[in-house]
Amino acid sequence: MLARSFLPAFNAGSYTLRQHGRTIPRRIHPGGNAPLFAFPRPDFIISRSAPWLAIPLLLVFSLLVSGCSIPGFSDDDGLSEPSAPLEQSEPESEPADTESPAPGELQQQVPDEAFQIDTDGDADLGPEPVEIVEGGIQEPRTLNPVLVDDPLAEELSGLVFSGLTRIDPNTGDAAPDLAEDWEVNEDATAYSFTIREDATWHDGQPVTAQDVEFTFELIMDFRTRSPRYSRVVERITAVEALDTRTVEVRLISPYSPFLSTIATFGIVPQHILMNVQPDELVAHPFGVSSAVGTGPFEFAFWTRGDQIVFEANRQHFRQSPQFDRYIYRVAPDAETLLEQIDQQMIDWARINPDLYDDVDDLSDVELVSMPGYEMISVVLQLDIGQTATFQEADVRRALMFALDRDALVEQIWRGHADVAHGTVPPASWAATEPQTLYDYDPEQARQILDNAGWGVGEDGIRQRDGQPLQFDLVANGDNQVRREIAEWLVEQWREIGIDAGVTFETWGDVRDRITNTREFDALLFGYRWDIDPDQHPVWSSDSISNAFNLGSYVNEDVDRLLDTALTSVDQNSRRNNYAEVQEIVLQDLPALPLVFPNQLVAIGPRLHDNDPTAILLRNRGNVASWMPE
Repeated sequence: MLARSFLPAFNAGSYTLRQHGRTIPRRIHPGGNAPLFAFPRPDFIISRSAPWLAIPLLLVFSLLVSGCSIPGFSDDDGLSEPSAPLEQSEPESEPADTESPAPGELQQQVPDEAFQIDTDGDADLGPEPVEIVEGGIQEPRTLNPVLVDDPLAEELSGLVFSGLTRIDPNTGDAAPDLAEDWEVNEDATAYSFTIREDATWHDGQPVTAQDVEFTFELIMDFRTRSPRYSRVVERITAVEALDTRTVEVRLISPYSPFLSTIATFGIVPQHILMNVQPDELVAHPFGVSSAVGTGPFEFAFWTRGDQIVFEANRQHFRQSPQFDRYIYRVAPDAETLLEQIDQQMIDWARINPDLYDDVDDLSDVELVSMPGYEMISVVLQLDIGQTATFQEADVRRALMFALDRDALVEQIWRGHADVAHGTVPPASWAATEPQTLYDYDPEQARQILDNAGWGVGEDGIRQRDGQPLQFDLVANGDNQVRREIAEWLVEQWREIGIDAGVTFETWGDVRDRITNTREFDALLFGYRWDIDPDQHPVWSSDSISNAFNLGSYVNEDVDRLLDTALTSVDQNSRRNNYAEVQEIVLQDLPALPLVFPNQLVAIGPRLHDNDPTAILLRNRGNVASWMPE
């Protein structure tokens, strides 16, 4: 068996790769090798040289993002796995419009009914199956793990498809899944995985190392258009099935989050998809109207706009579910979701902060608030070709001191958020208390601007050399929470004499700025960090055109520390690296960190004994062990 080698043969904007006797078109960044960084989970690429790759996350942060779930940007305000809160009208987790069909869709318009499977109710489950029902206002585009491009899709896909590893919901560490164990070479650039002998596909076929090789081959084939393409080809040089139960993955260089990163890479069956051409997979019904996986649940059927139904896999190799069905029910809006919670039509759901009081008043409904991985911030444009407003550190510092973020937490999140004093979310093992702080101090903000020569004019607006201190803040107007935050921000800045305006755009237009034009003065932005604390996607200069360094921030010390942290296997050393990055970023302020919103979860009476965790919600890690009353 020949190893699949994925290193480019030359340094150009595109190249070809010979694989299994066929020529496969590939691309790298123009002018040089692709930068070595992992995406936060949105797991998607933004590339001006390959515009079709600009299909989001939540990032969505959230963004290989990052890692246990698709990192990336978020704007849902809590109704899906937020990369921050997710949008309600047009969630960030929806991929960007492209000329290609969405997963499972054909080039011509096909009615949703075409993707539904006829079922005979509960015939296969017997009378009165035991069910757990999750509710939400978002709906994924596909469950095919090669094509998932938003947090919710990745989470639900994980019920059906297993990876080589999984994330332990209690510790956040990588644990065995399809691979029962693995060995690592001395320099941590080669991993040899042994596939479980008792692992089978839902159709009874055994899982083999060839399935793993086939899955990575699909992801790494440019024509597949997998949102995971970048994070794989920029880390992995070869994947080879050594025999039916042993597969070796070789890395370009040591990469500390490797085992946790591949936990979200669900393996797909070669015996079912081997005759599907890579460029045809996006339009194939696999993952939309049918799916054969290895997870604790089997895909039953999907009624678009209504529900996705999963049945328990009673032959699962690790843990057979304690109930018969898991259902994801789609609500048209937050108000309907609230009604369904009240009527106990659903057992649990994430909720927006503005629903907290309403849910808290419901009898028999437990409201859980837990630290998450999202950060809401204002990205400042540092590309002088677009604006010179934020070139001065004094202006950036004054903007920060002018914000009463404690009041913001109370006003918007009813106390269910943490002020983002640092850049690492409090749920992360890498979180440390920063030394550089920006407590609310409008007088200091005014003094900084006075000293910098920005005097207050007759109209109350600061100016220097005849130029007013003004800029425009872009925000997602489809999201009511984002609207409230933006309006609050400009009011705070006007109090110190800064003429800040706000432009509310549809999520589609905002997304275009993020994934394509990068045209803005300041941008209200939600990002979900990965469970692994790598922050390359947001602060590394390599990520200016290929991830979420949206304001073109460059700091060589930050780049060095981020690279060092990714190659270290010592957690304390990595924590120290990220603490240093945090201090530099807080001093430079390429973005203004606002808050880390909590995840708010409403739990019905049948699940009161099954407390969720932030990690569990990101990967449904032990849902199979839940037992409804």
